[in-house]
Amino acid sequence: MCGIVGISSVEKIKIVELAYDTLKKLEYRGYDSCGIAIGSQDLKLFKKAGNVENLKKHLDFDDEASVAIGHTRWATHGSVNDSNAHPFIYKNFAMVLNGIVENYESIKSYLIAKNYHFTSETDAEALLLYIADYLNDHSLEECIKFIRDNVEGNFSFLLLNNNDGGLFGMKNGLQLALGIAPDLVMIASDKMAFPKQVNEVMQLENGDAFIIKENNITVINLDDEVVPRRTFKYEFNSLAIDKNGYETFMMKEINEQALCGRSLLANYNVNKKVLSTLDKIKKLNVKSIHIIGCGSSYYAGMQFKSWCREHFDYNVEVSIASEFYFYKNFSKADLYILISQSGETKDTLLCAEKLSHVRDKLLSIVNSENSTLESLCEMNLAIYAGKEIGVASTKAFFNQLLSLFLITNNFLKSKNEASLNYMLDKVEMICEENLYNKQLISVLKKSKKIILSSRATLYPITLEIALKVKELSYISVESIPSGEMKHGSISLMDEDTSVIFFITSDCPSFQKILININEVHLRGARVIIVGDKKSIELIGNKAYENVCIDIKNIDLTLQPFLYLIEGQKLSYYLAKELGNNIDMPRNLAKSVTVE
Repeated sequence: MCGIVGISSVEKIKIVELAYDTLKKLEYRGYDSCGIAIGSQDLKLFKKAGNVENLKKHLDFDDEASVAIGHTRWATHGSVNDSNAHPFIYKNFAMVLNGIVENYESIKSYLIAKNYHFTSETDAEALLLYIADYLNDHSLEECIKFIRDNVEGNFSFLLLNNNDGGLFGMKNGLQLALGIAPDLVMIASDKMAFPKQVNEVMQLENGDAFIIKENNITVINLDDEVVPRRTFKYEFNSLAIDKNGYETFMMKEINEQALCGRSLLANYNVNKKVLSTLDKIKKLNVKSIHIIGCGSSYYAGMQFKSWCREHFDYNVEVSIASEFYFYKNFSKADLYILISQSGETKDTLLCAEKLSHVRDKLLSIVNSENSTLESLCEMNLAIYAGKEIGVASTKAFFNQLLSLFLITNNFLKSKNEASLNYMLDKVEMICEENLYNKQLISVLKKSKKIILSSRATLYPITLEIALKVKELSYISVESIPSGEMKHGSISLMDEDTSVIFFITSDCPSFQKILININEVHLRGARVIIVGDKKSIELIGNKAYENVCIDIKNIDLTLQPFLYLIEGQKLSYYLAKELGNNIDMPRNLAKSVTVE
């Protein structure tokens, strides 16, 4: 979940500036603390709790060197403070780590018995001292085998050796890319972080270790063999990492959703790889589907299940990945759909490995090329959402939904292209409406509890919107089916509780929802309505704050896309009113690569 960077140059360069700029692009992976270590006559170390901007005032941007490493942290071991920030230094070595060393406590006990002293509570420092201790009497090549045999967990690390100015690292279950430029090699947790002078990216395989000196790269595979690795052209895209005039990345990404949706539709119509995958799915003669995901990806699966209920008699199950992995028994399916935006979500990867005996039935839905999840599945569908920087997902979730809807159409042998394009036009219109109901936001801001409620096809979307609201506002939020209110949750109703009903007059259970709204209102909770014009008119109670959505000529099965946008905007403006950091909510990170 952390972001790591390494730089090795043939000549001395202003390396602090390059390391800082690269870390800024990786900050979405974690922002509890950060730091940079520079190879020089003596190792120089700068690290602080807080985000990368907080580190800036402690850096000397005129420092020149030929090697450096950097880190931005999402804490897993040890409190958020300066001492636990990476990099760590021991003698002439510096280290940064992404991931978890699972047996670090036994490693730490071994080192303490050898009179090593620790300055932090982290597994990263334990790994640094463990490697440094072994290198006292062994070569770097021998150390690679030692690490593989004795260090447990999923991690990537970089070790700066100031004795010879080299970098040593390993990719063990977590994403790591090597960028190649004239007279320069860079390493980063995400290739998106590379600067424009990088023109090639080397694709490392899982288990690879590597040694870099100046611009020479040696890769050692799991069989301890020196091997070449494939490189591909890298094209720097500044638009993907700029706000382009928006105040936040999240608002930019909300407004990109219609464009991203059209990109996905275009690829699903003409892309040969996509068409081939959809054809493979058809040939499976699917009657049962099991969907696996975490967070937003799980909720996308729930929406797919709702759509399937409308059209098929398929048995569709949806499981949270961290739970599915421990199931001893589960119903066998004709198709398993594993959903992950990054393709590196640890819990989902473990499920793919668990299902390796039915690999030919595994379909991944991801937003990242060449991901680990793709390598574990026989079939893969990209969602073409582009890079998403905001930690709270918007456009990636939207395109996950759209890809799942197109899979539904694939089963129906129907394209619905005109309807989909019309829906995307409506999405664009909603995104362009920058006004919001200040009174509604004021009501929510005063709430101690927020409950979202709906029925039928809109219910799964309220699960995702509830997640967005809690991620950004830090208010306790949950989503409850409207018909379930009377089975316990109605005890929560009081003047400090706001209940947001997402309703559509097209829903067969609309009259039932009106009863549920009245039950909540009578018990003192604040009621807010997000609905179409007809439903708001039928309710008729002017005491309710409301958001009106234009669903004219939009089929009920496509309406969740429109309600999603309004929910995203609601969560955004509430967080803004509360003064919260919208792009970097507290305690979160974009890519969840730990269990």
